Amino acid sequence: MKPTILALFALIGCCAGEGRTAVVEAAPMTTMDAVIWGVLLISAALFISRRWTKKEEPEPPLPEPEKRDYTEEELTKYNGSDPSLPLLLSIKGVIFDVTPKPSFYGPEGPYNCFTGRDCSRGFALHSTREEDCHDNLEGLTKFDLEQLDNWYDSFEMKYDLVGKLIKSQSK
Repeated sequence: MKPTILALFALIGCCAGEGRTAVVEAAPMTTMDAVIWGVLLISAALFISRRWTKKEEPEPPLPEPEKRDYTEEELTKYNGSDPSLPLLLSIKGVIFDVTPKPSFYGPEGPYNCFTGRDCSRGFALHSTREEDCHDNLEGLTKFDLEQLDNWYDSFEMKYDLVGKLIKSQSK
C-alpha cells in the first residue's frame, strides 16, 4: 500500500509536534493520481523555468544600405568598423550588401578583408592576403578570371546588389 504525497505531508506535519506521533492511513495512489501529480510537477517546472530564464532581446536590424553608386572613399566606411552601418563589398565594380553574413564578413570574420572596397583580385585568387585585396586584375590567368566570374555569379544570387563603384579620378 503506497501512501499519497499529501498523506506523507500530513504525517510529517503531525509528527513534527511536541513528541506526538500520529498514524495516518492513506489511500493507495491510483494511476490517475500519479498522472495528475506528474502533470502538475511538469507544469510547475515549465512555469518556473520560463519565468526565471532571461530572454535576450534581439539586436535591431541594421538599416538597409541606400541603393546607389558609391565612391571608393564612401565604400571604405562600410567595412564593419562602425557597427551601425551595413557591410558592403565590391566585386568587378558592383557593390553587394553582405550584412546578412556577419560571421563571414564582420570585423571578426575570416573575409572581413574584402569589405569596404573592391577586392576582385582577392576573389579571383581565392586570397585573403592584404596585398591581394584590391581591384587590379593585371597578370591574372584565364582560370583566375573564370574564378572571379564564378564568385560574382555566386554573390549575385546570394546578396542584394546595392550599386556600382565609382572609381576615383587619381587611379
